[in-house]
Amino acid sequence: MGTIVLAGAGKMGGAMLSGWLARGLDPKNIAVIEPSPSNEVSALAAKGVRLNPSASDLGTVATLVVALKPQMFRQAGAMLKSFTGPSTLVVSIMAGTTIASISEFCGSTVVRAMPNTPAAIGRGITVAVAATNVSAAQRAVADALLRATGSVEWISDESLMDAVTAVSGSGPAYVFLLAEQLARAGVEAGLPGELATKLARETVAGSGELLHRSELDSATLRQNVTSPGGTTAAALEVLMAGDGMLLLLRRCALDESLAALHLVRQWRFVDLDDDCVRIDAEVLHQRLGDVAHHAGLLLVGAAGGHAHGNFRHFLLLPLLCFFRHGRACPGQARP
Repeated sequence: MGTIVLAGAGKMGGAMLSGWLARGLDPKNIAVIEPSPSNEVSALAAKGVRLNPSASDLGTVATLVVALKPQMFRQAGAMLKSFTGPSTLVVSIMAGTTIASISEFCGSTVVRAMPNTPAAIGRGITVAVAATNVSAAQRAVADALLRATGSVEWISDESLMDAVTAVSGSGPAYVFLLAEQLARAGVEAGLPGELATKLARETVAGSGELLHRSELDSATLRQNVTSPGGTTAAALEVLMAGDGMLLLLRRCALDESLAALHLVRQWRFVDLDDDCVRIDAEVLHQRLGDVAHHAGLLLVGAAGGHAHGNFRHFLLLPLLCFFRHGRACPGQARP
């Protein structure tokens, strides 16, 4: 692979670096540019990784991996340019930064990629798109480097990267919110906080692992859990209603996330954390509430007849309805 320069060794860059070394990449072929390296990254210098070398010390660089925060990229562009040559492949994992923008600073042979935070434990998924002048051999190199943190999918249309960000890039935030609010719903239903949290975490984690290992699609797995006329069916009747959870998730994961990606350049609604888009929890709560409000959701019955745009109550409602009334809630009223 030749010499690889990693620019940025935060959580995501550090995860990639650890993955490369775990897969047997020679530390002497890796250089890291990181002004404030962690103790873990600094310790790798003893194994042969070169920390903050000058471009002249490295000579020809085969691959430059850019794992900087996007807002830092323009400041570092000139410095990064010094590490590239005519044959250098540039692999970027910066959110919201186009191939054209990267080429402007680092050269035209660019692969743009979008990983997600489970990459930190080697269970991420990355979607990549290559510039038209990237060779098959260079694409193979990029694939191998990105695969160190999980699976990799390739697309040919860069315009799809916003949708990728909305689903897999921001998706972990939605899953974490589900676990958070499911635990709160359990507390409101009478469970001790510690037990509710453990049940929620293990349910989300176990269900995700089952989905990962199973050859069945998610709809079939859901149906396998759902006994006709049972408690799960009653809950799903509410959650899968026309103005229910499906609408929330579709609008949140697509419309709202895509809008947030455009707004980041103006209002900083999205926190670009370690090169992987993470919607701030408070903003996500607000957006979920806004979606529920605009969808006209009026959560009634066991919830006390009050209108709620809160995801916690939305999750809790089917539980309360069934256990208090022995059935699913009546259809949501509209103003």
